[in-house]
Amino acid sequence: GMEIAGSHGVTVRANRSYMNGDHGFDNVYARSTRFIGNLAYRNHTDGISVEDSSSGVSIHNCVMVDNGQATNNEDPELEARGNARWGFTADNNLYYRPARTGPDANDLVLVDFEGGNQDTNAFCADTMLCFKTRAQLRLHFPQFEEHGKEADPKFVDGPGYDYRLKTDSPAVDAADTTALGWAPTDAVGFTRYYDCRLVSNTGTPSGSVGDIGPLEHDDGAPTIEAVVDYNTAEVTWTARGATGDAAPAPVRHEVYVNDVKKNVNTAPSPGTTFRPPPGCRSSTSR
Repeated sequence: GMEIAGSHGVTVRANRSYMNGDHGFDNVYARSTRFIGNLAYRNHTDGISVEDSSSGVSIHNCVMVDNGQATNNEDPELEARGNARWGFTADNNLYYRPARTGPDANDLVLVDFEGGNQDTNAFCADTMLCFKTRAQLRLHFPQFEEHGKEADPKFVDGPGYDYRLKTDSPAVDAADTTALGWAPTDAVGFTRYYDCRLVSNTGTPSGSVGDIGPLEHDDGAPTIEAVVDYNTAEVTWTARGATGDAAPAPVRHEVYVNDVKKNVNTAPSPGTTFRPPPGCRSSTSR
């Protein structure tokens, strides 16, 4: 995975760390690190670990899913041990630990502030420092994860390394766009301000449309361009998206200005293929 050791004030943004032999992200003797919009998925030990005098670390808009794959170890999704909690902040993160069987049936730790030996017999003895649900964390540390989520992130294909979000992912439109280190584009350069209009905006501040994790949800809906003067408004749109752009006829596109219908186009121009949005729509095309 990724380790930050002895370097202070580092921003770790929009990375995907998955199926590594140790942590997804490990922060050691590094103060004021900002983790924002990262993914830690199915790593051998912790998803994100903050250790050893790493004060002032912030973790926001990250996705931590099914980490702690090591058998007979109760490694959490997020660890902040001992004095690493000085100045520590965490919010608008998404956690998910699927049910497990066999010797790891009880390996369900989401957040650990206890530290120490993480073998099955010794770990998570203090239930006021070791938490298996977000609700338990909030009960003892209400300053953390006020806007966090505990749910299946609904990747397109997690085991197949496709960490794009489905339309019904709880990560969609749920990020904190004021968090330190937030950027206007995601890991592949797509805008962080794409609004899924059929999804409730649960981000921070209220009404924000950025998504939790490194990849903004992109359903391939048309890109809208508008040219406006005092008397007229010309609106054009072109299809985008790597796959699935062809749409069955008839294709209907309605143009709205301030939620008032202005035009209906049922006959796209020759040579232009449109894809009706499967679950989302832009603010100006429905």
